[in-house]
Amino acid sequence: MAHLVFSDTRAKSQKTKRAIFSNARQNNQNNILLLTKIRQVQKHTMTLGQKIKELREQAGLKQRELAYQLGIGEGFLSKVENDQKPLKREDLTKLNELFKTPIEELESLWLANKVYSIVRDEESALSALKVAEEQITYNTLKNGK
Repeated sequence: MAHLVFSDTRAKSQKTKRAIFSNARQNNQNNILLLTKIRQVQKHTMTLGQKIKELREQAGLKQRELAYQLGIGEGFLSKVENDQKPLKREDLTKLNELFKTPIEELESLWLANKVYSIVRDEESALSALKVAEEQITYNTLKNGK
């Protein structure tokens, strides 16, 4: 009788282990899928701060050198590059002239940062952005632009 209880307990223990490892494997697969999606979005999405850092590094400039040319502090530029502080719209013209980057791209990134800072904590942010996009499209068509 003791042998049956022991083997039954061992079988239950093995089932429990299999279930735990199966759940862990499933969690890992879910995490990998999520990271893959995040990386795909990151490839196509760049913030203004990331763009400025990329341009600065491609030009071989140090933060203090670019900060001087923009007329801002090095610490402030660091925060801009890390998307912790917004850059003034006027500074986009300086970046455009310095790096020969299309002003439209810089303005789009700058505006995207402003919009994101407004909606980032909103539950219905995506649906609100879709509605705003539809409104812009409608008004553009209506006004013939």
